[in-house]
Amino acid sequence: AKVGHSSPKLFDAFLCETTKKLGTFKPQEISNTVWAYATIGYKIDLFELDTFVSKTTSMLKEFKLQEIINLLWSLAVFNFEDFDAVDLLFSRIIEDCIPQTNNEDDCCNLSAEALSQLHQVSLWYNKECKKDSLLPPKLRSESKLAFIASESCPSKLQKDVSKTFESLKSLGLFVVDEEIHCNQTGYSLDILIGMKNSQRVMAIEIDGPSHFIDLSPNGATTLKRRQLSSLADRPLLSIPYWEWDKLSYNNNRKNQLSIEGTEIDDNNDEKRRK
Repeated sequence: AKVGHSSPKLFDAFLCETTKKLGTFKPQEISNTVWAYATIGYKIDLFELDTFVSKTTSMLKEFKLQEIINLLWSLAVFNFEDFDAVDLLFSRIIEDCIPQTNNEDDCCNLSAEALSQLHQVSLWYNKECKKDSLLPPKLRSESKLAFIASESCPSKLQKDVSKTFESLKSLGLFVVDEEIHCNQTGYSLDILIGMKNSQRVMAIEIDGPSHFIDLSPNGATTLKRRQLSSLADRPLLSIPYWEWDKLSYNNNRKNQLSIEGTEIDDNNDEKRRK
């Protein structure tokens, strides 16, 4: 997963063997396996995923906190629906993070990465699945702050796309802002585009090579797109780097961006009417 290599046949074979030997796996091996498949965006069969989760809940006390968080993040990517099992994983986090004094101010120290993962998990569990939060308010707040604090630097590709949008004023599109955070989710947004004679604003995400494995969105990209599309209050247009590269001439780029912006706005009008 870390090298970004995709080989579906290899993944299938590995998963088959892993499932057979799951009874011998240690907690870290279980967590790493599920996390690896979620990270590369590989869709595990529901029955096999259930097998991993059941094994986890049967030996929950043996798992370290980071291993539980990795599992929960993976289940968010997969949009897992066995909430009874998910609730058990949350209970382990609460048990480790809130000591017997029940004082939220004594929450355990988690890394910024772990807190960011927990924020995405909370978005999935509380907002997407509409379940009551099981995490204490202080931990949820710290998770969101850590998530928003993750720094991002505009890429050359993003600057190129933004420059092209800035040249589209005559077509009714204009840049409203860049590098801002979505109020509903905390995700960073590359560009906000306004449309003439419309109060609505469209979010633009420019997805470079690190967002994909063999042109398929990786787990983090899949999760971000899904949560922005379902939870944010503005339409989302994702531009993969290879599609941008195909539009090799500025005129082609301008025309395509103008068309896509209009289509997304029309689609949102239709959704609102429904």
